[in-house]
Amino acid sequence: MNGAQFFMSTLASNGVSVCFANPGTSELHLVEAIDSTEGMRGVLTLFEGVATGAADGYGRMADRPAAVLLHLGPGLANGLANLHNARRAGSPVICIVGEQALYHRKYDPPLNMLSSIESLASSVSAVVLMPMTNDEETLKGIVSEAINFITTGYADTDSKSGLYSEAATGFDSSDTDYDSDYISTRAIGRVATIIMPANISWTDTSLSDELPVYTQDTSVKELNDDVIQTVAGLLGSGDKTCLLLGGRALREHPIRTVAHIASLTGARLFAETLPKRIQRGGSIPSIDRLGYLPEIAIDQLSGIENLILVDTPAPVSFFAYENVPSSLAPSGCRVISIASGFDDIEGTLDSLSEMVSKLYETTSASDLASATTNSKSVGSSDAFVGSEEDRGSEAQGTDQISSHVVDHDHDHNHNHVVGQSIDHAESRISFPSGKLDSDTLGRIFGALLPERSIVVDEGVSEGIWPYIHSVNSPVHDWLCLSGGAIGQGMPLSIGVAIACPDRKVINLEADGSAMYTIQSLWTQARESLDVVTIILANRSYQLLQIEMDRMSIDRSGEYANGLTGIASPEIDYVGIARSMGVSAVKVDDADTFAATFSEALSVYGPYLIEAILS
Repeated sequence: MNGAQFFMSTLASNGVSVCFANPGTSELHLVEAIDSTEGMRGVLTLFEGVATGAADGYGRMADRPAAVLLHLGPGLANGLANLHNARRAGSPVICIVGEQALYHRKYDPPLNMLSSIESLASSVSAVVLMPMTNDEETLKGIVSEAINFITTGYADTDSKSGLYSEAATGFDSSDTDYDSDYISTRAIGRVATIIMPANISWTDTSLSDELPVYTQDTSVKELNDDVIQTVAGLLGSGDKTCLLLGGRALREHPIRTVAHIASLTGARLFAETLPKRIQRGGSIPSIDRLGYLPEIAIDQLSGIENLILVDTPAPVSFFAYENVPSSLAPSGCRVISIASGFDDIEGTLDSLSEMVSKLYETTSASDLASATTNSKSVGSSDAFVGSEEDRGSEAQGTDQISSHVVDHDHDHNHNHVVGQSIDHAESRISFPSGKLDSDTLGRIFGALLPERSIVVDEGVSEGIWPYIHSVNSPVHDWLCLSGGAIGQGMPLSIGVAIACPDRKVINLEADGSAMYTIQSLWTQARESLDVVTIILANRSYQLLQIEMDRMSIDRSGEYANGLTGIASPEIDYVGIARSMGVSAVKVDDADTFAATFSEALSVYGPYLIEAILS
């Protein structure tokens, strides 16, 4: 058995069963090893960004890592945007990057990059590892550390020789016994990158017959009772308090828990702007998302005195704007993180709900407040993100929001979470006819969305309407563009479909971002994946046009107009899809869209609808 075979087999024996790949010469022994590895599925993509996005989608839905195999530094560079998205989403991903044979690197072969693979990988990875030898202990250590790190947030490299990890720690490359506690404090995301030199892969070595299966640390982390007690007090204090939810807090059980808390305390609830995965529909309580534009988010949070963060960072504007604060919580607002990352999110919220419920049974809200929060301290000082005042908030100048932007058609003075879903006036079985715009498409989408479906949303400016109108649809999962790097929707759909083969996957895809990773359609056809792709075709980078209007930038000029529009030459998405083996139809009115979407939902396999929006 060579190093590649042992490495792949060890991944498989530890629950990694899918490898999305765009390999090259230096990875061919790893490719061969997939064939000899029982339980490992290899999925070819035609671009590295498709492979990395697919691994992200798989991780979001399976809650366990997929592997992704890339070719040297340039291959990693091509996959970085969707690894960035995966990091922001907290998705578990094991990224395997081939490397030149160790003795060959000194000759600076053509595919060598000026910056090392290790440095490049560290920009998107929580930990970066490379075996310097192919002895059994080193190869086992590589897999052990990668899996433990992305499942628990901790690494154990004591006494493991031949392990190069300088990129993850910032320590000298000769120091192989690094401080795992130090790394865990900077590990944002759950991408572990393993760099595999070619000679480590091809060299035979004496290995034991039994492959190691590492027992992952599944012990429940101890809850921070002091913080929970303080938050309970704030919720009962009479102050305007809001819980901002993200990550695993947007699964069904936590949502129901916070809805109960809100029903007792009157607290407001918001989801982060671009959730990596939110479970919604049916009887699941509906939670408004924080607005993308800072003016909307500022308005939503206006008057909030206590902002409680649950598995999400403090809200900040995506970009800087003149006279608009970067940090979106109100000035003077107290901001507390109650649980995040690898913390026990469900346990924390259950404990908070239990404490609030018991205290409300035995004492008045005012007594509750005075009994549990008499000072500004919280027991664990690092639980505080701090107040906006403490962080030096800028003046809150809010400009008029562009008329292009619709604020979720929700009244910000009322929070819609009362333990049940919103009762929209329109029926799910009726939808409009006539012209097709994003609103009518959204209404039809919401009326036809099947139960247990999974929506991958990269609709950008047009995707908000299907989200609004699906609030009363049957139970489904909704995945957003968490890191903001476009070109994610189609690749994400691949990983989602492989993780959940018994569920319908629907990809809402903007026409501009579709062209970043259009090769995804080929993999969908090759793997016979049950994905419906809806191209929301407005023939422009509309979000950029909205931003230009908001910033009073003149877009009437030749280049200002030309660089934000994609109408000429016209892209034939139907032709592209069919050339890759995907059934495809173009529609330009509501009636035809409804009929075509219904048909797409009734058949198994990849299907593309190009929806021309008026």
